Amino acid sequence: MFRIRDDIGMVSICETRNGGDHWAVYCDRSLHPAINIRQPNSLSMVVLGEEHHFFINDQFVWHGKIPRLSHSRIDVGIVTGGKLPVQCRFREFNVLVPPKK
Repeated sequence: MFRIRDDIGMVSICETRNGGDHWAVYCDRSLHPAINIRQPNSLSMVVLGEEHHFFINDQFVWHGKIPRLSHSRIDVGIVTGGKLPVQCRFREFNVLVPPKK
């Protein structure tokens, strides 16, 4: 999960499995100046095998090895906690997979 809290400018990166029964946290609620507070934000990832690079608004946020994620499905979701209304627009949503050799 690549998660931002755009109301306070925090980013988290974690992995959940089996409906949330198992999880690993890689970047835990870190403040990051790349997040536009209460404004649109662009999230992107570059994944090469187990190496993951995360970007917000074209600024580097975090890099690390996540062993299982590159073999998993991709889910896209919006989590609000039920307290705040949310508007979400996906623009230029792309998943690029290199061709098999």
